Amino acid sequence: MSLLAAHWKFLATMLAPGMVRRAQKPLSPPGLGGGLAVGGGSGLGGGLAFGGGPAQRGRPIPLSGPTFVPNLWVENGVIWNTATNLVLGFTSYTAQTNFMSLCETSFPGLGLQSAPKSWYAGAFSVKDMPILLDQSKVLINNFLLLWPSLVSLPFAASFLSTLPITIYGTPATGSPALAPSTAQSFQALSPGGQQTFEAKYILFSPYGPKPDPGITDTGAPIFEDLVLFGWWYS
Repeated sequence: MSLLAAHWKFLATMLAPGMVRRAQKPLSPPGLGGGLAVGGGSGLGGGLAFGGGPAQRGRPIPLSGPTFVPNLWVENGVIWNTATNLVLGFTSYTAQTNFMSLCETSFPGLGLQSAPKSWYAGAFSVKDMPILLDQSKVLINNFLLLWPSLVSLPFAASFLSTLPITIYGTPATGSPALAPSTAQSFQALSPGGQQTFEAKYILFSPYGPKPDPGITDTGAPIFEDLVLFGWWYS
């Protein structure tokens, strides 16, 4: 079973009613542990483990050239941060659309949907600014994840500000979860071993690579990415 399939199978089985509360003052985010072990793998930083994964292969030896980024796993074009169990981005538009399709159709009832076409009335298309929304009504609040293309990334904050919704937060202070200079060429682990990759889409979140410090309870595990790294809106 691939890491991608294992991740979403785990999330689907863990769906349960949950509540999200924002603290009045920033608090330390909850630990992100309890991941799924697949095929005898061992956990990486409390996240997913997979089929005799990197933790069992010893410490990777950085190759010459692009920077090796620890805790990254790239599979089917999806860039995962295994320490936080976060989808950081994608290496192609096809990988991004396949991931969105998986979210929308593979597990009925989860309520994860792409943003409506009406949100793209301006200069940017869904190909420039793909968005994943929570439509489940399980969470009290609404959250979205935005993965701009590297070309569109400088305009991510202004794009959020023009959407027909109210963003609770300050898009201008958001930042990418992986530095664009690194995303353009980096080394990471994958099913084929340590390889060089180029990200085409990178997550743009309120606190960049860090989880939201104002969350006291993430509720159902399936929504950790949305709640800890997404934008709260109404």
